[in-house]
Amino acid sequence: MKLLWIYSSYENLGVETLTAELRRQGHAVDLVLDPRLFDDHFTSVPPLAPLFSFRKRVLREAARRAPDAVLFSVVSDDFPWFRDMARAIKEQQQTLVIAGGIHITSAPVESLEESVADYGIVGEGDEALPDLLARIEKGAPVEDMPNLVWRDSAGVVRANPVRPPVADLDTLPFPDKTIFAHTSYDPRDAYTITCSRGCPFRCTFCNNDLVKEIYGGAHLRLRSVDNAMQELEQAAAQYSPRMINFLDETFGYDKKWLAEFSAQYAQRIGLPCIACTNPNIVTREYAGLLAAMQCRKVDMGVQTVNQDLKRRILNRRETPEQTRAAIAHLQSAGICVAAENIINLPGETEAHLEEMARFYNATRPDILKVFWLRYYPGTKILDMGREAGALNHTDAQDILRGRASGSLASGGSKPSRTARRFHAFFIFMRFMPPGAVEWILNHRLYRLFSVGPLTTVSYALLRLVGRSRGYEAEIMLYRHKKHVRHYLRKWAAGKL
Repeated sequence: MKLLWIYSSYENLGVETLTAELRRQGHAVDLVLDPRLFDDHFTSVPPLAPLFSFRKRVLREAARRAPDAVLFSVVSDDFPWFRDMARAIKEQQQTLVIAGGIHITSAPVESLEESVADYGIVGEGDEALPDLLARIEKGAPVEDMPNLVWRDSAGVVRANPVRPPVADLDTLPFPDKTIFAHTSYDPRDAYTITCSRGCPFRCTFCNNDLVKEIYGGAHLRLRSVDNAMQELEQAAAQYSPRMINFLDETFGYDKKWLAEFSAQYAQRIGLPCIACTNPNIVTREYAGLLAAMQCRKVDMGVQTVNQDLKRRILNRRETPEQTRAAIAHLQSAGICVAAENIINLPGETEAHLEEMARFYNATRPDILKVFWLRYYPGTKILDMGREAGALNHTDAQDILRGRASGSLASGGSKPSRTARRFHAFFIFMRFMPPGAVEWILNHRLYRLFSVGPLTTVSYALLRLVGRSRGYEAEIMLYRHKKHVRHYLRKWAAGKL
């Protein structure tokens, strides 16, 4: 079949992996990217977005390619964009629309009820999407297909049970980066890879917990060291990347695997890299293994430093002492630490936020990231938000049906006035000496910080005025700036 991905804003490993599998099975696969200038997850500037829209150009390209089916991979923050784009595609050319991704998995029935998609794929699509396409080509029934969301003869949306996830990740093809070849994303800047699927933790705010429920816990899997090395060696030969970006939810949680991987990586790859981690697994030995790989930065999910909120609301177990030690171990190994946090949690108070500010004023990670809580469909924290009165029934329905707006970086879900003030204060903390921060906290002068536009300006734009930590530590910012420049030039030239 002739297939066309229509995707929003960024490179996507899932799209690349599915493209490799679809091409391996003989399908012709292409992609059109909507750059969403000033309207993505990190740079939402509503007055500018309509002026720089590529919507008409995307639709024109989709018509020119005349695909047999249009494919979408949908996250919740992009659901309104997907709904509108899919409707426009249908009105323009009446082609088949198939949607997958975490939002379809989280709210399968509601996703089809709210959109014109013909089919949805729940869970991992490595086997499900090729299965659906093969049935369509043969004219075979699809109603009994695992992982499928579909409409019966009466128009009622049905969601089928899922098949087991791929047990051996080594059997999957390496991601096909060429699908993004005509976009701003270049593997030479940073080659993205995952060595695992799933996460060892059960955080209430994260879709990984929902996916574990769907699969009955059979979700967390590791690739073999040699298989990952083969992909990286192929990438080094094909692209000569400046660095490697490991996108695993918690990189190296299996210490035995990490020890072998670190040694092989140093010997066979030897490129600077970045990764994500959790304070629970960071020891001096762990930091040393990352340092041996030339790891330049880790993004470490802390989320909150208050022990009660951490355990009762987020289902996290690490202590402030563990977090402090993790930061120290990584920094001692020469690794830049970006501590990631979430504010506006259910039941969060001014005292909780002041506690966070004091903790980071004393601990001083290299980069402090403060994101807004974004309630996502199917997560346990959504129910907690309703029980705490942070959300009403209409709010919860809007989230479930993909009608809610506000990404975790640009406003989240119904932020409180106190959270807005502290968000502004956290932004300025990075520019202040510890004594000044302490004085502001002691006199509660953070209450004077603005709750206006500053708190909704994107995280990426705010980082532009911060002190640079180097290419490896700021790769996402570098790539985002390149993306904006690339598509501003195309917008000015009238091209896609």
